[in-house]
Amino acid sequence: MRRFRSRVVIASLAVAALQAVALQGQPPVIDPITSKAHNIQGQFTTINDHGTPSGFTRGTIDPDVHEHYQGISRHPTRPDVFFLSKSGDASSPPAVMGVRLPGEASTRQMNHNLWAMGKNTTHETGTNGYASTYWEETLGSDCLHFGGLQASGEVLAVASEKCNGGSHGSKARVHFFHVHNRLWPVAIDVNADGGFGLDSVAVGFQTAGAVGIIEDSPGFYTVMVFTDGNTRVQFRQFKLDVLTLTATSSWKTYFPPSNQSNGWERGSGAHQALNLVRQDDDTLFAIGTQRGVFQSDYMFLYQVSGLDYDANGHLIGHPNLLFRAKRKMYCTNWENSGSRMCDFQATGGIYVARAASGNRNGELIILAGAHDDDKGPNSNLAPITEFRNRNVRVIDNSHGDCGTSSWATLYDDDHMDGDRNITITEHNSALDDFKHLHESTIDFGDKASAISYCIRPGCTMTAYKHSGYSSPLITISGAGTFSGRFGFDNDLKRSSGGAVGTNWSGMGDEISSIKITCP
Repeated sequence: MRRFRSRVVIASLAVAALQAVALQGQPPVIDPITSKAHNIQGQFTTINDHGTPSGFTRGTIDPDVHEHYQGISRHPTRPDVFFLSKSGDASSPPAVMGVRLPGEASTRQMNHNLWAMGKNTTHETGTNGYASTYWEETLGSDCLHFGGLQASGEVLAVASEKCNGGSHGSKARVHFFHVHNRLWPVAIDVNADGGFGLDSVAVGFQTAGAVGIIEDSPGFYTVMVFTDGNTRVQFRQFKLDVLTLTATSSWKTYFPPSNQSNGWERGSGAHQALNLVRQDDDTLFAIGTQRGVFQSDYMFLYQVSGLDYDANGHLIGHPNLLFRAKRKMYCTNWENSGSRMCDFQATGGIYVARAASGNRNGELIILAGAHDDDKGPNSNLAPITEFRNRNVRVIDNSHGDCGTSSWATLYDDDHMDGDRNITITEHNSALDDFKHLHESTIDFGDKASAISYCIRPGCTMTAYKHSGYSSPLITISGAGTFSGRFGFDNDLKRSSGGAVGTNWSGMGDEISSIKITCP
């Protein structure tokens, strides 16, 4: 029999209206269940090291300096929904939560609702001001700490620690929710190790700090858990049948090295998130995030080897994680150094934005959140930061189109490298930050040394020499294209002609306002 857990539900008119809308008609299928990414190692090296923030209003459960946001994942089939987990202790319950950003309902990359004119005055604006927490699940306070999480296909997996003993078995567990085309996740029962209907599976140790999940084939999922004080990584496969997951393998263990330059540090320096992503040739990778020495944020790429599948599609073999790359990332894009738009010691995750040509060609995106809402620009406002690729066409020239949102990113340094950036989309174009870049939250007037963009058919991007949209310098139109105009210029001071055949030489450090207009 299914066990019902207590649930904290946000009681507000906005959420009630949201739920009513969600129940009308059939839920949308926006992306295929499984997305794959082309050339993951190549994309990993060209992701912007400075992110761009969005934000949401926290729910009734308040994370603070001790009980912080822990993991983040974007909904596989509802791009406007994000899942986060929160750690806890005896005085503040841990929770899994759903956050909805209405402005992201049909986008592949985020639209960034936090820009607003005036240094250090960043806040939610416009229609995206309704971005908020709509669902919080405490699992009946069975566990006192939730770790990382990831959603793949139809399933959201959440790591947990300090759970009750007795009928719950080991104190570390992984909880599962069915999320495919659902706004409200539903708990999934688990059939494993002689137990059934526990809504979770024991991992055999006291701790489970991070979890990854990936769909192997329709209905089959491999789960990866960082366990035992971050001294081992365990893999196990499950088959989903309606609302039951049945184990098809035992736990398979990899023992990572300790205190090595490849990122397997223990203790406070360990991976706070460890997610799985599949390449288009079916090679499996894991991406971990953590905070290293001197408060620096890092992400690490590992290739998963040694695993295979038998004739029934069941997981076999002996796992091994091979270190492939390390990147230093920056969470301090804002002018105000006291506000961190993210914290890799708290909240990290990945997302694959589907390419237009199918699900084997997606863009790899890194997601991160702040430690708690008080680290954001305003009280009770928690950031979600997106680290996008500088130009995914460098990795794959046939990569996708602009989808439903034109965008352009301005970079402080030439070659789109090593410093701040600001991203405008057709949905946030009206915000004053872009009309007056000198007065923007990150003071970006006369700073742009490079640009990347994708302008969909019918839209036009214009960059201007002066604030207030005066004296056009660069105009890019998506007119006459089928999938939009996707391009970049690495060096606006010494342009080689740009990607649209126009000589932009001398445009570096000249842009003071920018806008995107669409019909």
